Amino acid sequence: MQNNDIDKTKLSSLARRLLSHLEKSFSANEYVSSFSDRLEVVIPGEHVEVGDMHVWVDSDEVIVGIGEHFHTHFATLFYETLSTDEAEAKVVEEALLFIKDFTDKKSILEITYYGNVPRATGVTYPDIVETYTKQGPLSLINLVRRVFKRNKFTKYYKWNGPWQG
Repeated sequence: MQNNDIDKTKLSSLARRLLSHLEKSFSANEYVSSFSDRLEVVIPGEHVEVGDMHVWVDSDEVIVGIGEHFHTHFATLFYETLSTDEAEAKVVEEALLFIKDFTDKKSILEITYYGNVPRATGVTYPDIVETYTKQGPLSLINLVRRVFKRNKFTKYYKWNGPWQG
């Protein structure tokens, strides 16, 4: 995998900081970086159902996407009491932790479908999934929930593919 040569002087300070940390956390053959009007880094997925991870910097935020159905934002505006430098450092730290947790297979991507259409996505951790996916005793309310959730199902994925728990 070959990284594009990027003129780092064209990058924002947030993009330069993110790229510097990604270069320390991943080997050069584990991702591809490019620059058009913003920095974009692609970390090829380990499994076709999960898809690639896309990381890009858009103005004052880092956006991380996994596959076709999930993305999340790490924005400096959440740290308005900090200096720009401190806020950018915090955002890059949080985004990198999120990226590493998923690529190190510590966290789980969950996609909830209604019928065959994905309607909700999130990233969580195995102990949380195990806690809230256990069904309670069969009561009238649980029976009603099961009837109306017939067309609803959730799939779970780690970086290397489907996860069963």
